[in-house]
Amino acid sequence: MTLQNAHIAIWGDGESGSQLVSGQLASLGASVEQVTSLEEARAAVRAERVDLVLGWLDGAFLEPLELLTWLQSQPVGPPIVIVTASGDVDLYLEAMQRGAFDCIGLPVDANELARIVVGALEAGRVRAALKGG
Repeated sequence: MTLQNAHIAIWGDGESGSQLVSGQLASLGASVEQVTSLEEARAAVRAERVDLVLGWLDGAFLEPLELLTWLQSQPVGPPIVIVTASGDVDLYLEAMQRGAFDCIGLPVDANELARIVVGALEAGRVRAALKGG
């Protein structure tokens, strides 16, 4: 499975495994960009330089939920996949209700990560085509 030409923004805490996930995606051919704030994530989306955002979510870091809410007001935007180290079902449900493509838990199997990311990228391309983007 390859992610050739995919541009992915990763927004999360390096302690939570974002470096490992970044390496897994890069080894599959993706171009990976680290963003460190809600403003940087929004700027990447507005500039249309990312095809997907992977955002970390836990009880102490909830900003990816704000990005999901903001994206609902945009004509078209990339899919968001939420990564969490906690098994907090309420956070998972909240993210899905706000429009996350999927939520995955750590540790992430490389094949499962690739399957979910490929699915999200394809869904994003279909959505953009339907909206004329």
